[in-house]
Amino acid sequence: MFYGSCPATCPLIVETLRAIEQATPPAQRSSLRVLMISIDPKRDTVEALSALAKTRRIDTKRWTLARADEAAVRDIAAVLNIQYRQLPNGEFNHSTVITVLSPKGEIVRQSSVIGRADESLLTALSGV
Repeated sequence: MFYGSCPATCPLIVETLRAIEQATPPAQRSSLRVLMISIDPKRDTVEALSALAKTRRIDTKRWTLARADEAAVRDIAAVLNIQYRQLPNGEFNHSTVITVLSPKGEIVRQSSVIGRADESLLTALSGV
């Protein structure tokens, strides 16, 4: 989970996901999908997320930048054990958790490692 106007951590999450993607063997990479759900549905409109994808050169054939209403975002965050809160200046404090899900949507592995591909996530991806 992320938010589009994040000045620091969220761009690093994107780069971490790219590192994981690049470290995944090509045969597995073709079936890998990345879902990033915004914790800021008020500002992260469909248009804003589309512009972010273009700016960050995100491959929208395999990556989805999604938004939902605030209640659904809270529910998803709770299931994924991601905590966040909006600050008075509009920014967010939030967990940096990357989750590998099975094709059935079950949590296989989670990691808070950012800045590089976590080997435990790569191992988990090989079993999915």
